Amino acid sequence: MKKYVNIVLNNVDISPGRSRVAAILFATEPKVSFGFDKSNEILQLNHTNFPASIRKLPYLGGPTFLSRALTFAAGFLYHEQNMRDGKHRKHKLMPTPKHDRLQVMIVVSDGYSEDNFTNAAALLHEKLHVKIAAMVCRSYNKEKLLPITRFEGAIFVREDTEALSIWLWRQQASDDGNFVDGVFFFKFPVE
Repeated sequence: MKKYVNIVLNNVDISPGRSRVAAILFATEPKVSFGFDKSNEILQLNHTNFPASIRKLPYLGGPTFLSRALTFAAGFLYHEQNMRDGKHRKHKLMPTPKHDRLQVMIVVSDGYSEDNFTNAAALLHEKLHVKIAAMVCRSYNKEKLLPITRFEGAIFVREDTEALSIWLWRQQASDDGNFVDGVFFFKFPVE
């Protein structure tokens, strides 16, 4: 699966002034494998290190709690959108500045979960305006993934890397060409 994620990432212009990528692993507890700043460090060292860092991501076995992972991602993206902390605001009642980048999340999962994640997905869509797609293997639960992606056209089988790249391009084009902040979620093993 990581091979297909790297194929998709090869079509994204990842650099500090352009698009950024973060990876979050999840099973029972989500954790950030590398954040947006770490992806910039990896790229500055060597552009070939980025696919290697994706390949090194471990598989976390056990039960899956998608709601917990999506809520964690919402906090992660909210933190990034709002300049990391409240120190940069001139007054506590001023509106918090939003990120100027399109926020995209690609969930790499089969859709099976031990908890109900519709509220967490709604938070990402409605409050944070995150566009969500799913990258799946051949066996997946479409009914479970639809609340996350909101429509069938955003669920991609792993071999459909070109279709996923086109989806990313369309999201960017519909957002006036802003660059992308992308978060990848990983749950199942790689071949």
